[in-house]
Amino acid sequence: MTIEYKQTKEHLIEYNKYVLSNNKKYKRNIFFIRAVIAIIIFAVFNNLVKDVPLFEPYDTYIPFVMAGVVLFITSLSDQSKLIVKNMLKANPQLIGERKVEVLENELTIEDDKGKTVYPFESFTQKVETTNLLLLFLSESVAIVIPKEVFGSDEEKEELLNRIDDHKTYDKN
Repeated sequence: MTIEYKQTKEHLIEYNKYVLSNNKKYKRNIFFIRAVIAIIIFAVFNNLVKDVPLFEPYDTYIPFVMAGVVLFITSLSDQSKLIVKNMLKANPQLIGERKVEVLENELTIEDDKGKTVYPFESFTQKVETTNLLLLFLSESVAIVIPKEVFGSDEEKEELLNRIDDHKTYDKN
């Protein structure tokens, strides 16, 4: 089976959203940022309730309020778009034409840089998102294949079954 497609920036953004949403360190960092923001809001609100002038003395509150605003803005931003933008600056070949060949015991991917062979045993996990099939080589490195390139669900299932036939990880 041969699959040809163009990997786009949108595919990489969706992949990064999946990785970030399942990354414990990232979740812990977002929790920490939001906790700091809550503490700052509580401190400011507490002083307002006590009828203490909010910005007196100025040197006490302004750094905390500014830090809270910066943390709040960064916690709301879509980090995956920024990550992909930086990745593409360093590695523009991450997007472009791909040719995937599914052979008996391996997957070969050909792009502008050349051809890479991945034995089915090298995949540690397979994940389906809304639009992508992700074949993970490690916790955060995956082969990204858009689901739309499969002619049918049977083609996709054939690939997944071949990988499962060669795997030692839990197939559920």
